[in-house]
Amino acid sequence: MSYPEPPVPENLAAYVDAMGRQLAVRFLLRFGGGYLALSANPRSGSPVVELIGERAARALFERLSARSGRSQVRVPTDRRWIARQMKSDKASTSEIARTLHVSDVTVRKYLGDADPEGLRAALRARQLRLF
Repeated sequence: MSYPEPPVPENLAAYVDAMGRQLAVRFLLRFGGGYLALSANPRSGSPVVELIGERAARALFERLSARSGRSQVRVPTDRRWIARQMKSDKASTSEIARTLHVSDVTVRKYLGDADPEGLRAALRARQLRLF
């Protein structure tokens, strides 16, 4: 069963617009949870440019500075969205758990919260009856 691509939350839209979903996941995993200073003219060799490239770094600066008016931003961590995006990219539950440093139970909860009845109904339909 394939997992659908999750909708992008408003607080992550600038990141996904600037660099795409897969690169946004890598960016959030590396820089999420802290402040990051962005530049209108990013330099090669900076950690941001090394990860996402100069063009995406400029695009990210433009989107985030237009929204907040500052060049220093707190990068969000949205583990639920990251887990859902990784699952839609065919990552296993165990791989997602190791990447996010959470348990597999937590990952299943993140994935189940996205479509609690639809996913559970599909799994129940495949379940064999005991009696």
